[in-house]
Amino acid sequence: MPSANIRMFNPKTLPKPSHHWSNGAEVTHPQRMVFTAGQGATNADGVFVGKGDADAQVRQVFKNMEAVLADCGMTFKNVVKFTAYLVNADDIPAFTLARQAIYREIYPDDQYPPTTLLVVGRLRPPDLLFELDAIAVD
Repeated sequence: MPSANIRMFNPKTLPKPSHHWSNGAEVTHPQRMVFTAGQGATNADGVFVGKGDADAQVRQVFKNMEAVLADCGMTFKNVVKFTAYLVNADDIPAFTLARQAIYREIYPDDQYPPTTLLVVGRLRPPDLLFELDAIAVD
């Protein structure tokens, strides 16, 4: 169950975020926290999903993240921070479109957690285009 002690915010003194993210997340009470490992595009059978397909990989990564959160009794509503890693800056539009579609489902109230997007030289395995980690609070 999402906590009432989590508030996503965007100060009025800053420009409105250009995509689906918030500038900050406020947690007002010490609570249980979960820090996830970076989730890649491998399905439950250990099969790599979406070789060369950023959209398919983003969808699988969010599915994997959902499973990690569910194992702790949490949902995406408990996430207070995402860090996204992309290997190729050219995949930013595909990442953004896939995430936008996913966010419509998981954040229907438009309360998006802060997200840092990094373009990195390489992820493991070599065909991985995208990875996501999160901090969640109960």
